[in-house]
Amino acid sequence: MQINRNIICSASLILASLILGGNECYAQKRKAKVVKKVVKKETNPIYESMLRSTAKIVFIDSVVVDKHDFLKAIPLSKELGTIEGDGCIMSHTNEFDNHRIFTSGDSINGYHLYVADKVGKEWSKPRKVLADDSEFTDNSYPFLMSDGITILFSAKSKKAIGGFDIFMTRYNTSEGTFYEPENYGLPFNSTGNDYFLAIDDLNSLGWLVTDRRQPEGKVCVYTFVPTTTREGYSGEEITDKELKGFADISSIRSTWRFGNQPAAIKRLANLKKHNSEKNTAANDINFVINDNIVYHSVADFRQGINRAKYNEIVSLKKENYNLSAELENLRNAYHNASNKKALSTRILSCERRLSANRAKIKTLEKEIRKSEML
Repeated sequence: MQINRNIICSASLILASLILGGNECYAQKRKAKVVKKVVKKETNPIYESMLRSTAKIVFIDSVVVDKHDFLKAIPLSKELGTIEGDGCIMSHTNEFDNHRIFTSGDSINGYHLYVADKVGKEWSKPRKVLADDSEFTDNSYPFLMSDGITILFSAKSKKAIGGFDIFMTRYNTSEGTFYEPENYGLPFNSTGNDYFLAIDDLNSLGWLVTDRRQPEGKVCVYTFVPTTTREGYSGEEITDKELKGFADISSIRSTWRFGNQPAAIKRLANLKKHNSEKNTAANDINFVINDNIVYHSVADFRQGINRAKYNEIVSLKKENYNLSAELENLRNAYHNASNKKALSTRILSCERRLSANRAKIKTLEKEIRKSEML
């Protein structure tokens, strides 16, 4: 019996060893087969193609508001004209009240941009900004730049990064049509909806309205310092992560190292104060000399020659007002004219004078600023 118990014990030990060892090997094998699943982040090809050409912009302030109230958060100066509307139905009328860009349409047939000019007391028949805008849907939120020929607007398109993107088009004076719109790029556009872009050259301020990173029904209005020429980050020592941060406007504070944020904030405060003053004198103006000086009266100019130059600017703007009205009359008459060649010559002459006057105005403004800072 003793022998049998030893045999049984030995057999039990061997069996237990085999069972335990087998389980251990099985567990190791099972563990070895577990492979972590790598999830690739989806990339936006349009965003990636524009990332390296992100414009270097100084954003000085931002405020979150209700989407339908964003115009109230933008202190546009009277020289920029009047912007009215809500949602996709918006219009921008110039300071002379003789040229208007507006949206017309509905959610079923889509929204389109139109331009019209006032001839006397009547507005001309509207004409489409883009003759063929099939590539762009829901065109809206227009803004006419101070040069009188550049339009910024928002639309949905295959060329868009997200939903609505900001696009730019210019008027082709030789053909009487608008050029094919171009995407305004980063950081003005995003994977969200970017609705409105306005630039005040006189006060060197701009505003971008976007719903990126915002809850439903809200938008963020960014105030920034526009640049005369587009400058990127190619000369800066920044990482890919930092570049993406600038492209996405992750932090406005991080952009302050590229410009004078306090001076821009002061210009913004002066503009708001100037706009809030209801009773202004007839000769009240808003002429920016530099980051720290803004003239609000012709008498503020220290040199008489600069007062004369400013008055010349006013005269040129009045002449452009009349030229614009004349040009619209000529364009309307051109379609039914028998002698198109003669009218074509007069149209080109008006357009050249308008272009020359705009260039002269820019030159005079620069000369005044340079002289007043001496």
